[in-house]
Amino acid sequence: MELWFDGKVTLQSERDDAVEKITCSGINPRLREARFALTENKKVTKASIRLHIGEDEYSFTLDSSWLNFASLKTPKVMQDDNDDPDGLFYEKVGLIEKAVATMDKLFSTFIRLRVSEEWKSQEIPALAKWINRQIK
Repeated sequence: MELWFDGKVTLQSERDDAVEKITCSGINPRLREARFALTENKKVTKASIRLHIGEDEYSFTLDSSWLNFASLKTPKVMQDDNDDPDGLFYEKVGLIEKAVATMDKLFSTFIRLRVSEEWKSQEIPALAKWINRQIK
């Protein structure tokens, strides 16, 4: 599987006196404004995601509050509705379940990493390096 940000990222910070929000959009893979927002302690709240699972491609918006999917686009359903009209429904549901199960597995992997010793010793320094790499 492959997963990447696909054009739009919203970051937000909450302080006692205000909520600050920035939305970065476009196809720039460096996302300079988003990296700068991360240095200002803003957190990603929404992101447009593209997900490849084998030959299947999905796109959706992921909301960080509850890890909700919005605007989920699945691969095209390949079944002929003349053969089995119910089959179209079940194939579409199967594609949705495949994307959700993949994201669940990815999140589970992230949580295991997040609570491990490697998070502080390896991941935080690597993330900091990535964030600061293109800002200057």
